Amino acid sequence: LLATFKGFDNTCKTQSSLLKSMEGNNHLGERRSEKNTSPTSAITDNNLLLKSSDSADYMWMGNHWIPPPGVPTYTPLQMLEYFSKRNVLFIGDSTARRSFGTLHGLMNATDKTNVDVLSIDAASVIDWGKHDVGNDPKCNEPGSGRVLELPYTQCFDLPNDAASIVSTNTTIKKRANKFDMAFFPCYRYAIWRLSHNEKEVDFLSKLKASYDLIIIGMGIWEVAQVPICAAKGLEHTSVVDRLTMVLNTIQNTSSPDLQIVFRTPGFDGAKHYEGLWEIIRASKAFFANLTDRSNAAAEQASWGGTSSNISLVDWGSAIAKRSHDENRIAGDNSNHYGLEARLLFIQQLMHELAKAELQ
Repeated sequence: LLATFKGFDNTCKTQSSLLKSMEGNNHLGERRSEKNTSPTSAITDNNLLLKSSDSADYMWMGNHWIPPPGVPTYTPLQMLEYFSKRNVLFIGDSTARRSFGTLHGLMNATDKTNVDVLSIDAASVIDWGKHDVGNDPKCNEPGSGRVLELPYTQCFDLPNDAASIVSTNTTIKKRANKFDMAFFPCYRYAIWRLSHNEKEVDFLSKLKASYDLIIIGMGIWEVAQVPICAAKGLEHTSVVDRLTMVLNTIQNTSSPDLQIVFRTPGFDGAKHYEGLWEIIRASKAFFANLTDRSNAAAEQASWGGTSSNISLVDWGSAIAKRSHDENRIAGDNSNHYGLEARLLFIQQLMHELAKAELQ
């Protein structure tokens, strides 16, 4: 994501000196070769500031967020260049659906240097499928490459002249430009569909052949709709129990060919403040301890990696300062946020995807 962002090192003398020092040492801050065909090569350079940054450390001026030092603000064109080379599945609740719609609107804008508000914030953009989950006809068209039975709300093929068959699976061929959303409001749905059990073997095989990036965004239902989320054998579990189960599941399901990003939840005003902070703190603790646990697991993993291919976008910590009383970036109900909050999440997502490329 930094590769196409020019001039950032001129914004601060201290950062400029550091970046020049890195370039002089020929190990950080270097531009990737133009021959690099990796889908992520267009969005990141090796950069010490980016690698050491945290997506929770965004600052605020009014409702305008500011990235941590060394992290650029990513543009709609960069987003399109990146995602059109990947096969992406968002799974989550209505907050994920609304972010998905805004992100697609940014990439679909006619003028990506002047994206108007309605094209990324209108109800027709962010609430598509709200009352008609699973019935987007594009998701079931022959030849679409979508062979999964999922509660899709929307499916798109992003423009990509270079879209081609990239799967090594000989039974399912996939093009690199799918951008889809499925409605999963509770952790238990992700635990069920992403688990390595006999019933889900065929589903997981098809999932990994269909997508290479899964973005998970849910959490509010876990505290606001407990009877729904703590069901089907999970009746006696706590929210942290269910969170830990889903995090362990995505850690085990990820692979070099399947990257999974997990987003912490925002807040529904003051209704479930402590419960949502409990999710955020437990998520951060899990990822803080991930290196040791994933290295141990990798010794037994069939793909022989040294770490799990999962990342945390800590949207909850960053948006907490704009979640309450007169400071809230309000949406159409107490669970939802306005446009600036969704743009923050999209920026954090690109930030973590670029950072993951440097690991």
